[in-house]
Amino acid sequence: MGFGTSYNTQSSLKEDFLSYPGGDLDWLGLDDGTRELPAEWEAGDINSQEIINDTRSGGGRSTESRTAAADELIRLTSLFGPLMRPTRETSGLDHNFNASVGDTKKLFGRDLGFLFGISYDRDYSFYGNGTTGRHKLSGDSIETDLLLTDVRGVEEVNWGSLATLAYKVSENHELGLNFLFNHNSEDEARLQSGFLQGFEDSTFETSVLHYTIRELRSLQFKGTHEFPQLLDLKTDWIAAVSSTSQDEPDLRFFSFDRTDNGRINVALSGYDAPTRYFRELLEDNQNLKLDNAIPFNVWSGLESQLKFGAYYSGTQRTYEERRYAYNTSSNPRWQDLVNGGDPNAFLSDDNLTYQATGRGTYRFNKYIQELPYNNYTGDQSIHALYSMVDIPLIERWKIITGARYETTDLSVDNYGERTGNATINESAILPAASTVYELKDDMNLRMAFGKTLARPTFREIALVPVFDFIGGDILIGNPDLDITSIHNYDLRWEWFPKPAEVLAASLFYKTLSSPIEKQFVTANRQVQYQNRDEAIVYGLELEARKSLETISENLSDFTVGGNFTYVVSEVNVTPFEYEFGRNETRQLAGQSPYIMNFDISYNNDRTGTIVSLFYNIFGPRLAVVGSSSPARPNAFEQPVGTLDLTISQSLSDHWKLKFSAKNLLDPTVDVTQEFGGQEYIYSSYKRGRSFGMSLSYDF
Repeated sequence: MGFGTSYNTQSSLKEDFLSYPGGDLDWLGLDDGTRELPAEWEAGDINSQEIINDTRSGGGRSTESRTAAADELIRLTSLFGPLMRPTRETSGLDHNFNASVGDTKKLFGRDLGFLFGISYDRDYSFYGNGTTGRHKLSGDSIETDLLLTDVRGVEEVNWGSLATLAYKVSENHELGLNFLFNHNSEDEARLQSGFLQGFEDSTFETSVLHYTIRELRSLQFKGTHEFPQLLDLKTDWIAAVSSTSQDEPDLRFFSFDRTDNGRINVALSGYDAPTRYFRELLEDNQNLKLDNAIPFNVWSGLESQLKFGAYYSGTQRTYEERRYAYNTSSNPRWQDLVNGGDPNAFLSDDNLTYQATGRGTYRFNKYIQELPYNNYTGDQSIHALYSMVDIPLIERWKIITGARYETTDLSVDNYGERTGNATINESAILPAASTVYELKDDMNLRMAFGKTLARPTFREIALVPVFDFIGGDILIGNPDLDITSIHNYDLRWEWFPKPAEVLAASLFYKTLSSPIEKQFVTANRQVQYQNRDEAIVYGLELEARKSLETISENLSDFTVGGNFTYVVSEVNVTPFEYEFGRNETRQLAGQSPYIMNFDISYNNDRTGTIVSLFYNIFGPRLAVVGSSSPARPNAFEQPVGTLDLTISQSLSDHWKLKFSAKNLLDPTVDVTQEFGGQEYIYSSYKRGRSFGMSLSYDF
């Protein structure tokens, strides 16, 4: 059992933390109905335009009926809450709690092991110094689409439980049951302001209120069986079902521009109208896995093993989205927003009004209407059979070889505003072979070859546009994506001079057919997943873990370790990118040219003290591939070095105190676009340093 708290230099106990009033159960990560879609709108049979038509003269409509229709439209609009913009509140400290109990008991004379656990965690994150930019090429110069200051506050709640049972049915048979439940909520408030192209004489402001609830439920049955009478066959099996959900109730976007003379305007022709989204994703998954192993002896009595098995995975997904935008028939438009430019006054009762025009019509200050939705369903089935053999050629040299046969049936059906289907029906034989040669008792040389697959996800295929803020990139799937086929070649030397020590060096080479990347594709900042013809990735990895006892006995409690990976990746530049005058090849999106991890630990068993220092850094990696039409440079995620410290101290046989310091260097997290030797900000922010303390008790 344990509990802890932590302080972040940017987000903890901050009086101007960006947030907004939610529900009474937000501390549990649950919405109490505050953000629910109003019941009258949920049926989906309200048509705002038809109601407006009922307010017009003609067609035998009486003044009373037209007025009643106008009142009804205002009433339906008012069913949605008025809150549209973040407010400032005081944040708390991060805190967490966990408890677990486990033991082994006898049931009918056999061992029954069990473990039950619960956990709760509540965290705050904030930055007020962020920057967001979007840039494109115009002739021989760069042109800025938007450049905004970025303030973002997030409150995250995570809690869950687990249960594990293992029962020894007999000497050769064991059954197990695992249950996992996890609930996560993320409450985001974001406020951006600055320059937007087309509104050079104004300050553009946009805000987001975004509440996301995710849940995972997993139930797994498993068994291990030994059959001495059947060639000493050993069988392991797993049967699992799981369900995941993601609910985004009342996602709100609000944008306007403020001129130098103080005039407030919502320019519907320049950016999206104030909009509310209600999204729900449901996914069910079924998994079956069967592994069999039969030992046998070959020449000189050397032990070998034959393995064979089967695998099945089935996934069904449903994604539904409802969206509602505010419109107006008033002139001048949105005149009520001049009250200090406060979007939270936008839907006040005083501003939900209408006026008779004298021409048999009504003019509405604002009303809400449902827009066409973007929905999809997805289904995926994977079947696989495999067989492999582990055979020693001599006492110190063995070969493991085999193959896996897989079939993939994946389909996505888009319906609503965007229609279209995506289908993948493929089968593949995936061979694999490796060899291990024991140079010494503590030293090995390994060589391996294997073919693997990387399937596109439902999200990467579905024609559903998603964006983080008004004016930002719009990420959309691609129904024409193919499966990525990967050939892997590895050579590794490893030496284990002492227990828990290792020195290793590896060479690797990979070829990828149809790798998937994100790329700018349209002038309105749309980003889409795209297949490339092929890519290659090769490099070197070095790994070491060593006790400092070899330097001095006084350093026997110290251990240093780390790994360094140097990677070269190449993709042929497509004609869609040629106009930038780049080389014929570039690095693969998402692949860093280097990755380094280093740690040093002090572990004193006599005093119960453990001190560990961790450092990690990665090289610049391509986040979004640029394009020539529209002309947008590549966006690169720049290196970020993180330094973390943990100190653990046993206070007694049962009590333990732990201190942690995370992100001590507090680097700026930058994504940039480059042109003419100069970098332009795509996104930039800092996370702050976190200092935590926890206390645990073991019974």
